[in-house]
Amino acid sequence: MKLLFAIISSLPIFLFYPHSALSQENFLSDKSNVLYPVYRGEKLAFINAGGHIIFSTETKSHYREADILIDNKKQAGFIRNDLSTQFSEGLVILGDRFIFPFDLNQKYLCFDNNGNLVFEKECEWLGAFSDGYAQICIADRFLGLKIGELWGFINKTGDIVITPEYDFAGPFSEGLATFKDNDKWGYIDTSGSIVLEPQYTTAGSFSGDLACVSISGKCGYINKTGQKVIPFQYQKAWSFKDGVARVYAENAYAYIDTSGNFINDQYYIFAHDFSENLAAVTIANKSGFINPKGDLVIDADFSKCSYFSSGLAAVQIDENWGFINRSGNLVIPANFTYALPFKNDLALVWDGPRAYYIDKAGNEIASLFGPDIK
Repeated sequence: MKLLFAIISSLPIFLFYPHSALSQENFLSDKSNVLYPVYRGEKLAFINAGGHIIFSTETKSHYREADILIDNKKQAGFIRNDLSTQFSEGLVILGDRFIFPFDLNQKYLCFDNNGNLVFEKECEWLGAFSDGYAQICIADRFLGLKIGELWGFINKTGDIVITPEYDFAGPFSEGLATFKDNDKWGYIDTSGSIVLEPQYTTAGSFSGDLACVSISGKCGYINKTGQKVIPFQYQKAWSFKDGVARVYAENAYAYIDTSGNFINDQYYIFAHDFSENLAAVTIANKSGFINPKGDLVIDADFSKCSYFSSGLAAVQIDENWGFINRSGNLVIPANFTYALPFKNDLALVWDGPRAYYIDKAGNEIASLFGPDIK
């Protein structure tokens, strides 16, 4: 598959490791994430909204400036990476190095937003914090050979609080986390007790006391007692955001409320989740935004749209990207090859092959890549 961009793992809406806990919802709601990753030489550092380096690490960059490539379609693609460099709940997890050749364990370092080392952990993988817990994966070995993976959870001091024993475990949300056992999914609480026995083909995180699960190829929604609240009738379905969930059926996207009622009679070629009470939808190959009532409040005049964050949304006009406000006015001109959503005060944008952070006025704050820190 041809790569179009190689983008660092700090980027919020794309997950490079399939088990990452850092979702769009975590990214948007976690106001403690006030630091932004940059690469200085081969080292990773973090800046504040003013572009000043707050601390640097000995963690080597997995990327070089030459890794960022753009083809003539100017779309984004990603190289694989299992390193998350985005703060979540005031902490960031960094993969430091492989411990032994041919060994799957890796050393992970946890820093707070002052650059203090909180703990170190050796494991196969360590996720971002969500609801005070982070997923941990260790190898299940027999006679020294890996035969599988075991998943559990650690707390913010790095102590294992739920023993790794599951085939997989998802991030905590609203006090519950998904776990997998013998190809079926269930839910556990923060003590590790099983709340809902493994019975689902797939299971998503709880949001607004509801979770999307599937049985026999159909998706529906349950509450925290396992009661079916919205029937299993969709091909695909997503978590509730702002009281509305995105669903896919009959080869089109639509939105439902917490009672399972459609918010309007529209079906969309493509649709995004709600964020800040607005959702991007595609109508006749153009994109605009609707509100939770289903009203089109920003006309579908854009080639593509991202989601709203910090009051702004990235939009594509013809071939280039800029930012609009909630009224649909273009407040940062569409001069960028590509643009990612704002996180608090800064957004990462591309001007050709060069990537840098901008503020809400469109001013350049800091380059993603730079020379070594002296």
